[in-house]
Amino acid sequence: MEAPDPRKTPIPGVDRRTFIKVGGAVGLAAAAGGLE
Repeated sequence: MEAPDPRKTPIPGVDRRTFIKVGGAVGLAAAAGGLE
């Protein structure tokens, strides 16, 4: 998984938190799906 480039985000604080939440959810879903 590639981390979003902070330099490309217009609002680093908000976007970074959003990316972390979305990335975390996607990562957990992918991990759960891969384990099953």
